[in-house]
Amino acid sequence: ATGGAFYGWYLVKWIVPGLSFFMSFMIQNYFLHIATYFYVQWMYRLEHSIGKATEATYTGETLSSQIGQGSLHDITAATLGYHDIPTYAIDGISMSIPVCWLMMVVYYLNLHLFTKCCLCGTLLALGKGALSVLTIVPDSIGWSACKARLGPEGLAWFQDPHNVNFQEHPARSMMDLLRMQVFGISTTA
Repeated sequence: ATGGAFYGWYLVKWIVPGLSFFMSFMIQNYFLHIATYFYVQWMYRLEHSIGKATEATYTGETLSSQIGQGSLHDITAATLGYHDIPTYAIDGISMSIPVCWLMMVVYYLNLHLFTKCCLCGTLLALGKGALSVLTIVPDSIGWSACKARLGPEGLAWFQDPHNVNFQEHPARSMMDLLRMQVFGISTTA
């Protein structure tokens, strides 16, 4: 009985950090959806308010104040040029490092490293999610690309006051976003 209890606790020591990281990742995504809602609302208000107006610097350079762009001025992209890299390629590259790390940690049964990295990942995910809501900034890919990524269905969902309306119904809006997070846009609209 003692050996079984030991292995039970040993398994719990692996599950708790992994589960905490998973839950914080879900919370981060939830916060990112809230930030997306406010970003979409903000950009549509800007489009309605200033239309097609642009802004130029003293030297004549047109900055990202065009509503079609709607992103911060990126000096690196301006120097190297814009390259359209598919999101799935970036996701695949960025996912390869944690997958390799996880395989090595499990292979060597390094619970100490696993727990530390899960704690760091948990804190980073929660921080990223909270900062995305607290500081709504233009999407790095620009408003046009953001609209294309969300698609007409996604834009309509974020604009529909019956889905999300934090001013009138904050609690219901949180539940609507949770349903959208779990079931997707098409089943919640």
